[in-house]
Amino acid sequence: GAGGTWCPVPTAPDRFLRVASAHEPTNAECHRMAKKAPNLTHFPICAPAFTTSLTTRSAHQLTTTMAEETCCGCVTLDGDTEYDMGLHIGSIFIIFVVSAAGTMIPIISQKIPQCKANSIIMEAVSAFAYGVVLATGLIHMINEGIEKLSNECLGSVVENYESLGLAFVLITLVLMHFIECESSVFFGAQGSMLHGHGHAHGEITAQEAVITPADRETPKPTENPYHENAVDQNEQNSKIRRKIATLIFEAGVVFHSVIIGLDLGVTTGSEFKTLLAALCFHQFFEGIAIGSSALSSLESTSKLFMVNFIFAITTPIGQVIGIGIRSTYSDSSTTSLWVQGILNCVAGGILLYTGLVELLTYNMTTNGQFLSRQTAQRFALYISLWLGAGLMALIGKWA
Repeated sequence: GAGGTWCPVPTAPDRFLRVASAHEPTNAECHRMAKKAPNLTHFPICAPAFTTSLTTRSAHQLTTTMAEETCCGCVTLDGDTEYDMGLHIGSIFIIFVVSAAGTMIPIISQKIPQCKANSIIMEAVSAFAYGVVLATGLIHMINEGIEKLSNECLGSVVENYESLGLAFVLITLVLMHFIECESSVFFGAQGSMLHGHGHAHGEITAQEAVITPADRETPKPTENPYHENAVDQNEQNSKIRRKIATLIFEAGVVFHSVIIGLDLGVTTGSEFKTLLAALCFHQFFEGIAIGSSALSSLESTSKLFMVNFIFAITTPIGQVIGIGIRSTYSDSSTTSLWVQGILNCVAGGILLYTGLVELLTYNMTTNGQFLSRQTAQRFALYISLWLGAGLMALIGKWA
C-alpha cells in the first residue's frame, strides 16, 4: 500500500509498525522487524482514530483503510533493506576527512605563489563556496524547515499560521543584524564612521575580503598624521568585524551540520549513498568558506585550527547520534518536527545572513579590491558564485 504496509507488533497487539514493503508482512517478518526496534511498545499508536478497534483489525485491513492516513510518530523501517553498520561507521570518517580537507585548502594555498589568498584562482574558489553557502541556507535548510513546520502532525498551530517557518527565518535575520551591530559597538569596531568624516571611499577600502589575509599591507597616507591614525583604527575595526563574521558563520554551520549528520545516520539503502555523496560535496566547499573566513580573521594558529576542527567534527557527531537512535527515531513525531523545523529555519537564516552580508557584501559589493579588478576578472568571480549556488541547488533534488 501507499507508504508501506502495517505490521502488528507481537509484544504489543495494540500497536503497529509501518514497513516499507510491497507485500503484507508475515508473522515471522513482524517478529524480525520488531527486534530491530525493541522500544516500539513505548511509541504512540499510529492512528488515534482507530484506537478502539486496533486490536481487532488485521495488518491487511489497516493497509487498505489507512493507506491515505498520515502516520504521526511512527517508526518507518525498510523491510527489504538491512542497516549497513559498517558503511555508516565508515561514512563518519569520510565526512570528517572531506570536511577537514575543505578547511585546509585556504591554508595550503598560502604556500603556493599562484594560489595566494588574494589571487584570482583562490577568490574564484571562494566565490564558488559563497554560492554553496547561499544555496545551502535557502534550498537545503530553510526549505526543509518550512516543510517540517508545515506538517499536519503539528495540528492547529500550523493550520492557524501557515508562515511559521518563515517567521523563524525572519526572527533569525533581524537577530543576526542586532548581534553584529551591537558586537561591533561593544568591541569598538564601528568602522570609519567615527573617523572618516563621511568619506565613504575610505570605508570601502577598509572592508577587506574575508579571503584576504589579516596581515596584508594597506597603503597609508604619510602627510596627514590624523588620517594615518584613522586608517590604522579602521584596519583594527575591520579585523574585529571579520572575527565577529567568522563566529556568526560558525554558529550557523554547527546548527545545520548536526542536523544533516543525524539525517545521514538514520538513512539506509541507496538513498544513503546518494546523500553521502551530496554531503561530501557540500561539506568540502563549505569547509573552504569556513577556512577562508577563519584564516583572514584569526591571527592565532591554535584558534584557526580549533574553528576548522569544530566544523569538521560536528557532522560526524550528528551521524553518531543518528546511528544511536536509528531504531527509535521517528521523523514524524511532534517533538522531532518542532526541533528539526526550528533548527533548520534558524540555521538557514544564519547562513542566509552570513552569505548575503558577511560574504557577498563585505567581499564583493563594498570591497575596493574586488571593484577595482578588471571586468573579465569580476565576471569570472560572478560566474564562480553562480555555479556554486546552482550546483548546490541542483543537489537539493537528491539531498
